[in-house]
Parts: sequence; C-alpha cells; structure tokens
Amino acid sequence: MRPETFERSAAWLAGLFADEPTQDPWAAMYGLAGLGLCSAPATVLKNAAARCADLLAHVDLTSYDPTLVRLTHCTLEALGFPALSPPVAVPPPPEWPADTDPYDLLTKGPDELRDCCDAISAVTGFGADPLQVPTAFREPAAALVLPALAIRALRCADLELGALLLRTTGYLDHPIPAEPVGFLAARQWPDGRFGDFHGLAERTGIPELRLYLPVTVGCLWTLAEACTPGYRLMEG
Repeated sequence: MRPETFERSAAWLAGLFADEPTQDPWAAMYGLAGLGLCSAPATVLKNAAARCADLLAHVDLTSYDPTLVRLTHCTLEALGFPALSPPVAVPPPPEWPADTDPYDLLTKGPDELRDCCDAISAVTGFGADPLQVPTAFREPAAALVLPALAIRALRCADLELGALLLRTTGYLDHPIPAEPVGFLAARQWPDGRFGDFHGLAERTGIPELRLYLPVTVGCLWTLAEACTPGYRLMEG
C-alpha cells in the first residue's frame, strides 16, 4: 500500500484542528486517533493532541464509546500528554461458550458479526493474547472465515464492517490477506475519506462528518495494523 493513502487521510483529518478547530469532543477524539494512525507530522499531531486534551478536560467520557476513548488515551499517552481522567476502564472479557464454532458466523448478520469482533478484541486484548479464544478459532481453516465475511461486507460497501473483520483476523493470530486489504485501500476518496454517504446524508440530515469520520478512522486502523508487521494499536 502506498504511503499516499495515509497522507491524504492525514490532510483531511488535520482540517478538524486547523483554522476553526472543532468544538466537538467526539470529532476531536476521532480526528486525533486517525492522525496518530496516519503517522502525521509531529507538529500536526501535537497541535491536535493539545486541542483534544483541552476539550476533554471537563468532559464526562462515560457517555462515549469505550473503544473511542481508549483510542484517544493510547494516542495521547504515546505523545506524552497526561492520561485521561478518570482512567480508561477496561471492560472484563466476555464468557466464551466452549462449543463456539467460527463457521456459524457465516449465517450471522452485521450486528452479530460486530458483536463477535468486539468480543474477540476484548478477550484477546486487541491481539495481545490470541490463545484466550476458543480452540476452533485458532485452527488454520478458521483463518478463512473472517476474511471471507470481510470480502462480502466490502462488496456490499460496508467498509466499517469489512475493516473490522479484517482487523479482528489479526487478533486471532491469523495473517490478514493482502487482497481485501488492497480493496479496502482502493475505496479511499481523493480527499482522504473512506465511505460513500452523500446520499444518506441528504436523505437523513445527518452531518456528513458523523458518517465519514468513524468509518475513515476504522479503515485507517485496519490498514495500519495490516501493513505494519507486529503493530497493534491497543495491544494489551
């Protein structure tokens, strides 16, 4: 994958902190996390981190997605900024049924697949300990299931789910296939965004940023982990 992929997204995300910086903590957290994944220039990252830390100083983070909060925490910590307060809580790993069969996932819908990926992320510490999942998920044949589901999601233009399934494949200590990763990277717009929500935004009135930002950061997260050997953003 070409470095221009990350450079384009970094330029788009940096706009959140430019002339009229965002006042939305949600957008600031996603923007900072995305810039970190893009390895944006140090000055851009420091500016975004300072802005984000300032916005979050008096915000109750319990109302935000825990994964987003942990992403922000990891990025701020890596840049030398104080830890979020109160400390980021790590939810307990879910209980896994002993007879869990990865092939059952082939019959599941998008919401159930997201729940499965969230459970795998939690129980493995985002890839830190893949041995914590049921044995069936560690078998070589199981390495085909999540990528197959990812390809199906990507073909249906669900980039967020496709990226999540690919990323979760790595948490099971299976290789992430290059073909769907390349397909995902090719879905980037010239301005750095991922996804196609123009029609949806017009029909629903939802601001485009609310649609594009989480999907773009999710795609960047997967691309960064798939293309950097041994890299796990939130390992452990």
